[in-house]
Amino acid sequence: MGTTEPTFKVVLLGEAGVGKSTIFVRIKDNVFTDCPERSSVGIDSCTKVVTCKNGIVKLCIWDTAGVERFRTLTRNYYRNVHAALLTYSLDNPYSLALLSKWAEDVTYFSQAASIFLLGTKSDRRWKVSEDSARNFAIRHECSGVFFVSAKTGQGVDNALCALAEKLVQLYDKSSVTPAETRSWLTDTLESRNTTKSSLCCS
Repeated sequence: MGTTEPTFKVVLLGEAGVGKSTIFVRIKDNVFTDCPERSSVGIDSCTKVVTCKNGIVKLCIWDTAGVERFRTLTRNYYRNVHAALLTYSLDNPYSLALLSKWAEDVTYFSQAASIFLLGTKSDRRWKVSEDSARNFAIRHECSGVFFVSAKTGQGVDNALCALAEKLVQLYDKSSVTPAETRSWLTDTLESRNTTKSSLCCS
């Protein structure tokens, strides 16, 4: 790989318990765990290389890792964000309703970011219909809707590829540079372990 692959910063957002961290671990390590281990509550990140029809794309994915429990997400988390994955659980209708607040936060902190809707736990019985998800996406001008399972891995690769392809379409490659990527990773390291409370799953 050269140094010209476009790299996009993607943040996972949503209420605690919807499966953000299990999805993050599935993306990062391609494994499933009911309770991702965290030494503390803080920001975590990984870089995922995706090969799609537009070529190689890098997604720098950030996970709140429990910080959303304390409402301490700062402007730094949203800095230089290209996409926000609003995450809810398909077996919990309330988790979708609560995403309106997260959508407002994205608009406030990162007006240029594209919003995508991510339904997790697709291996369980759905209590949120696909129509409800798509109606939410229309109301909040989401650029895509994905349904995935961290447990089985179903839909995860397809969602990442579709996300990468959409971002390449939405953004000029010249605005996404390796230098920006390095600054994101530095921000991530500085943001980790910002609080001392322990966390099981988020």
